[in-house]
Amino acid sequence: MGVFMIGAAVEGYLFTKINPLLRVIAFIGALGLIDSGVYTDLMGLTALVSLLAIQHYLARKERPASVG
Repeated sequence: MGVFMIGAAVEGYLFTKINPLLRVIAFIGALGLIDSGVYTDLMGLTALVSLLAIQHYLARKERPASVG
């Protein structure tokens, strides 16, 4: 999961374009997931879930409503 988040932070895209603040949060969270430890894992998972939720919300907001 940490490598996945590093990829998203470097690429700048997940479900939609990631703004610079979220890219920094994703990178820090990724480092937390890669480092072993309970607290770093919790920090990384919190960053991952937050990033996924925000990106999912933004992607749904940008998607045009389908007709018919």
